Amino acid sequence: MAQKKQNNLDSLRSALRAKAEQSTGGAQAGNPLEFTPDIGTTKIRILPPIGDNFSKDPMSVSENEMFYYTHKFHFIPESLESIGTPKGKFLWTPKFLTDKTGNATRKCPICEAVQQFYAVGRKEGNDYLQKLGGALKLKRHYYMNVLLYKEDGSVEYRILVDKTNEGKLVKVMCAAMGIPFFRDIEDNWVDKNSLDFDPDQEYYDLLDINEGYDFKIVKEKTGINNWDISFEKSFVMKKNTRALTDEELELMASRVNLKTAVNYEHSYEAVKAIYDNLIGDSVDVDSEEEEQAVLPKTKAPMTSPKPKAKAPVGTDDEKEMEDLLNELD
Repeated sequence: MAQKKQNNLDSLRSALRAKAEQSTGGAQAGNPLEFTPDIGTTKIRILPPIGDNFSKDPMSVSENEMFYYTHKFHFIPESLESIGTPKGKFLWTPKFLTDKTGNATRKCPICEAVQQFYAVGRKEGNDYLQKLGGALKLKRHYYMNVLLYKEDGSVEYRILVDKTNEGKLVKVMCAAMGIPFFRDIEDNWVDKNSLDFDPDQEYYDLLDINEGYDFKIVKEKTGINNWDISFEKSFVMKKNTRALTDEELELMASRVNLKTAVNYEHSYEAVKAIYDNLIGDSVDVDSEEEEQAVLPKTKAPMTSPKPKAKAPVGTDDEKEMEDLLNELD
């Protein structure tokens, strides 16, 4: 059984490393089953994804075979004045939206605006535009199916959400298994630092329901900001492997398809309306040659760039800007 278990983990590792080689680098959820670990320790068991028979062909690893999934969102503040505060709502959107004609290739208008904010802000040295871009840029959360062990000894099925934009918790879990960590599964964006594999290091299969391991999450506060947290001390409870009990197997049947765990807004017009409602008349839009340079008017809280400043445009510039935004994560 030990050899079979190792073979399963080796197959998963090989499949995900092959997938990583192809990497390019970049509506409210509201489900009552979702939880985010509190500061302190939390014991869980990671459940394999629905359809956990990993592909024999490493190059055909599908998104549904990952034990976690990444979902993108914009955080929309209540107003421009509330930027930097928790006052606002999540807007889950894909990068490309469908317009009223049925065209599904319209780029998200908020993503386009963010690129302009950063481009013009950097060019003109405008801190306000860069701050606005940072507030509205696309971010992500990480979802996985788990069993949650409570202090009273009971166990529940839950959907664990790693709300760190960098996937701090998921990254630790991937490292424990020796598999690549994908910052964004849909975009096939892998953390290149996670590709190092030491054959002499011991790795642990956290997904095996017969000979797997429980996992202890250790969440620590490292600063005053909400995002100043660490999961680096989390660890595999590696004293003994164990099979899931009959009760736990019954709970496992409640697993959801992680890819569809969040309701997205796919309408271009709806997303554009939300953006326009936030920005209102506080920006100027220069639409020459169908390229938008979004500039704050003089009433913006910080110095505005020159009225006709234009952001860099074109395929190479867009790719460079997307890489920059990813690095800013």
